Amino acid sequence: MGIRDQYSMVSEDDPGWSAFWRAYPRRCAKKDARKAWMEVSPTAEQVEQIVAALAWQVDQPMWTKDGGAFIPYPASWLRAERWEDEPLRVAAAPVINEPEWARAIRARQKAAS
Repeated sequence: MGIRDQYSMVSEDDPGWSAFWRAYPRRCAKKDARKAWMEVSPTAEQVEQIVAALAWQVDQPMWTKDGGAFIPYPASWLRAERWEDEPLRVAAAPVINEPEWARAIRARQKAAS
């Protein structure tokens, strides 16, 4: 029995796998990703969660930094169940030493809305 007989991979035409692979921005190490997909074996509901998580994660600073250099490999993302992550909550930076004219404009804009 060879090493290839000891693992299984999801079929290329599996609809859940296809949805994930289309949505994932870093398409590399596909064979390992297919094995990880089989290990996770997500339900249809989980596939929806996975694709929805990717929709917001692709815009996160760590994924856009340096041209996407920090996007995890798809198999790592799957095995870590990263679709369970929560979006970062970035607080607005406090404005320090804002000129009076800028405060007045912001106040008018706030009042108008």
